[in-house]
Amino acid sequence: MAELKDRLRQLLSKKRCTHKEIALECGVSTQAVSGWLAGTQPKPRHLASLAAYLGVTTDYLVSGDGTLGRKLQIEALMAELPTLDDDDIKLLVMTARRLNKRRT
Repeated sequence: MAELKDRLRQLLSKKRCTHKEIALECGVSTQAVSGWLAGTQPKPRHLASLAAYLGVTTDYLVSGDGTLGRKLQIEALMAELPTLDDDDIKLLVMTARRLNKRRT
């Protein structure tokens, strides 16, 4: 089962940010960021800053539950599109339109 450090590594890789950038954003040292990547649990206030910077929820960072955030969900959807056939794409578009109509 993936741990916080694993999810954090994956998100940092996707975002292509350095330990220094994360440290500045969260108000900690680069050593603290290295500790998180080694398995140390961030303090709650740092966890919130980290999640906000990475575009995910704190629940996702801690447990893998919750949401990846809109941007990462869209990226995940875009990654799946090449594997879909034309009928699947039509269905996806129709579903999106129906969802949008429900909101108006």
